[in-house]
Amino acid sequence: MRGLLAQHQGLRFACLGSVDGRVVAFVGEDGLSPQRLAAITSSSLGLAESFARESLRSRSLYGVVVAEHGAVVTVRVPSRSARYAISLAADARETLALLLRRALDTSKALADLVP
Repeated sequence: MRGLLAQHQGLRFACLGSVDGRVVAFVGEDGLSPQRLAAITSSSLGLAESFARESLRSRSLYGVVVAEHGAVVTVRVPSRSARYAISLAADARETLALLLRRALDTSKALADLVP
């Protein structure tokens, strides 16, 4: 994850958390709270999954928040246990499409590293 942020200057953080809101790994700008972002990652994933299930009777693939100065994408890591999620955030230098692609690729790569 550290290499991902070093390689793409528009990325602000990458937060790997458990679905119960605990930090597993975090790389990001100074001043950000890994604990809070892991908790929000869990909540965001839960909201996206509940919303898709209730409104569309479908499975959520990812959640997206677009803000005035950037975006955040949250994805469940497709590991066997399905107990992890990752959020990637970027400022306006990164397009939403690229941020989404990076989040999906990172979640897939992490699936082999977590139980």
